[in-house]
Amino acid sequence: MFMHVNVKKLVYAGLCLAISMVLILLEGVFGMSTLFLLSLSGFFVGVVIRESGLKMGAAYIVSSLALAFFIAPDKIKIITYAVVEIYILAREGIWEFIAKKPIKDIKKAQLIYFFSRLAVFNMITVPMLLIFPQLFLTQTDIKWILIGIAAMQPAWFIGDKAYDAFQIGIWNRIQV
Repeated sequence: MFMHVNVKKLVYAGLCLAISMVLILLEGVFGMSTLFLLSLSGFFVGVVIRESGLKMGAAYIVSSLALAFFIAPDKIKIITYAVVEIYILAREGIWEFIAKKPIKDIKKAQLIYFFSRLAVFNMITVPMLLIFPQLFLTQTDIKWILIGIAAMQPAWFIGDKAYDAFQIGIWNRIQV
């Protein structure tokens, strides 16, 4: 069975992929902050998900990671990009799951959404930090790993708020 893809959705995905790859190349050329440009490039999966759904978002992630692997000068930095994209896919999936049910208590729904996002972030990043600490830290003894895990929590909060701002500032402007 063939999947019918709306041309508008495909164009959004293609434009998002192109912009994302330009940001990855810029990060490689200028060696700027890995978190900023790679996270920003990973945010575009959210646009694809909101325009085309989770399935198209998952397909976008596969294609963007394959393309990023071929064009990125520093292959290790693609791990950051992958984590951002996978987190956003999970985040949007959690939201769709919560939004399908009638919400009786908005505060409770917001708390569930917040802690679900935090749990997903930690399930993705903490094992990576424990298994490959040398990718993220110069000092790899347990004290520094624990400090790294503690420092990731406010970084997640800031990054999550940045993603919200990105969606409000970018997606709301380009959607038709």
